[in-house]
Amino acid sequence: MKADFGLQKLEDHLLEFTSLGEEYLRDARSGKSYAHCLQDPTYLRRIDAGVSIGAVGASLALDIGGTHTKAALAQFSPSGEPSWEVLFDIDNTQLGSARAGELPIVTCAARLAEELRAALEERAIPLPSVTSVSVVWSNQLQAKPIESPALRGVTGLVVGVHSGGSYRKSEWFISGLYDGFDLGALFQKALIEAGFSPSVFLIGNDTAFTLTALPGARAGVVASSGGNCTDVGTTAADCGLIFNTEIGGLLKVPAVFLSDGDLARAEITNTPLAFEDLLSGKWLPGVFGQHVVLAAEADRRVPMALAEAIKRNNDLLSTRDLSTILSRGELRSEIASLIGDSLPAQEALYTLATAIARRGGVAAAALCYFSVFNQIEAGLRDCSVALDSAMARHLPGYFESLRSTFHSLMERRSARGTVTLLQPISLNESHEVSVPVIGATFAGALWK
Repeated sequence: MKADFGLQKLEDHLLEFTSLGEEYLRDARSGKSYAHCLQDPTYLRRIDAGVSIGAVGASLALDIGGTHTKAALAQFSPSGEPSWEVLFDIDNTQLGSARAGELPIVTCAARLAEELRAALEERAIPLPSVTSVSVVWSNQLQAKPIESPALRGVTGLVVGVHSGGSYRKSEWFISGLYDGFDLGALFQKALIEAGFSPSVFLIGNDTAFTLTALPGARAGVVASSGGNCTDVGTTAADCGLIFNTEIGGLLKVPAVFLSDGDLARAEITNTPLAFEDLLSGKWLPGVFGQHVVLAAEADRRVPMALAEAIKRNNDLLSTRDLSTILSRGELRSEIASLIGDSLPAQEALYTLATAIARRGGVAAAALCYFSVFNQIEAGLRDCSVALDSAMARHLPGYFESLRSTFHSLMERRSARGTVTLLQPISLNESHEVSVPVIGATFAGALWK
């Protein structure tokens, strides 16, 4: 089966799409417009290759993601080598719900601080040994330097709730948040009340901390549950300063670049598709599902039983299902029963999934290109991109498409670029240190 339904549109018109993104990036950098992307300073700085951290005490990082919240501790030896320990990995739904009369995020911050204290006490690690705490926040923030004699670093104010920005995920604790809420101050207060006394506190987006996870990198890109990238300053005033773009959630993709399945998904959700919908795990399975429905209705060997099940539940298919189809693995029983033993149906789904993964890689390549565009405009000709992407790690064909497309985009600008797919640090079968956490501990330990 040929997978069409317009899935080739983005690749066929990629230069038009990247030109659109370039225009928005220029506007954001000049302060002309922030409607489609931002250039928000994070007050974090990229880290040069070969930097030595040295013995700085313990650096703690908390990664509050779209589905899970993870915490890890790095203790640095005199040579700067970190010793890692995962403190916990909690499904966000297991953090409970808001206490009566309290904003959900206030409840969440207090519970997480208590979890951190309990985890350290269980390991007999003194709380005063923690000299820096960094919080990875996967939604939009306006960063501000902390002005306190007792504490150095960066706090973050919630922004984008009312503008339809990046607060598109479904975590229970973002309910009731409003623009201007000082999220960093809340976490600082909760940590202090739990007995912590760090000298450095940082809060920032996962893209910025993905950049600091790879010393020497010029950009950080995330393509996991969401999608976004950094920008890095090039002028005398902001050289090396990391900016957050939020281009993944803010850039609404014009219909000319969208497939039939994209448009069907947008109609069902009554929401225009954002750039990240084409490349990230939160939305990609739903887009795939709509293409499955279209294929069944067009008699493309896809079972109508599967299509009807998707119509009843638009989120029936998961990222894991998509990955299993691409790797030709054994599907979970609910999906397998709808497909049956039909080899033509299995092949049709594989063809569709391959096209979805390839298109996702193309979109992610554009995101990587956007992350270095302003630096190329400033004359940089060799750019290294740090990529944290569950999609690239788990969807066969995705990273290959990303890498080849990115190289083509860079060659058009007479520039070279490498994309390094960063891997979490596995400590054992059940625990790993996520990429943003690695970068957050480095940033905290190196903060001046």
